[in-house]
Amino acid sequence: MSEPSSKLLKLNSQIYVSEPQSAPPNHNGGNTSSSDPAVVIIFSWIDARLSHVQKYADSLRSTFPTSTIVVVMVTAAFYVSMEKSREKILSPVVDILRREQDNVNISRGVLLFVMSNGGGFQLMTLRKLLLRGSTHVPASQSPIALVYDSTPGDNGLESAILSNAPSNPLIRLLVVPLIVLAYGVLYAADFLAGNRPLFEELRSTYLEADILPSISSPTNAKAPPRLYVYSKKDKMTLSKHVESHIKEAKLLGLDVTVEVFENTPHVAHARQDPDRYWGAVKKVWSRALQQVQSQL
Repeated sequence: MSEPSSKLLKLNSQIYVSEPQSAPPNHNGGNTSSSDPAVVIIFSWIDARLSHVQKYADSLRSTFPTSTIVVVMVTAAFYVSMEKSREKILSPVVDILRREQDNVNISRGVLLFVMSNGGGFQLMTLRKLLLRGSTHVPASQSPIALVYDSTPGDNGLESAILSNAPSNPLIRLLVVPLIVLAYGVLYAADFLAGNRPLFEELRSTYLEADILPSISSPTNAKAPPRLYVYSKKDKMTLSKHVESHIKEAKLLGLDVTVEVFENTPHVAHARQDPDRYWGAVKKVWSRALQQVQSQL
């Protein structure tokens, strides 16, 4: 039996949305008995094919039939784009979150599904957008959960080479110096502009309690729960970088669960063992719901 299609509607060059076909019961101005998150946001890996990301959206639609599912794509042009253009791309995501906030459905919560470092860069941009200039009052009891799939990396140059260099050894010899040059130029530009190194900011963002400022204000310092999914054999996001971040998160007392795969390639864990993968996703969302219920 095939999974239901998530029927993605294109909002701009990188943002797609799938609205639920049937809404849950709505009472008292928008509150609902559904345990599905109001919004699921999938942040894809760099230069992913939409057809590949669609499979994740379809699985999430099957798991959370009453959720609005947002797909955020990202291209390698992110590295050279201006902050304003990055934020303009993500403005429809903010609009959807504000819509759910205004109709009170945001109390059902948000599941953030971050795939690879490219997905994390888009999450960083979204968080900056939400931090600035909002007059919205956050809903303190909205459950939030995070899935970090094959992320975070560290050492921007190493990650840039691993992610972008071709496997052909001859072509690699020609391309790697160009990657190093481009990385050096971008690093210098960020330094002169007073910006933090990209991967330093990425790893710091992942540890924030208020990951969606003005959307939810967690009362539990350990919130939101985080699920790390990674592989020992990932050649793009090395396991040592993910493991060092997990250690840091645990030292901070954050709510952390881990799924380690031994031999899966980059962002390919769901394909090898879908039951294990999606079971872990369901569990981390259940933990988010439990955290909120314990505060009531």
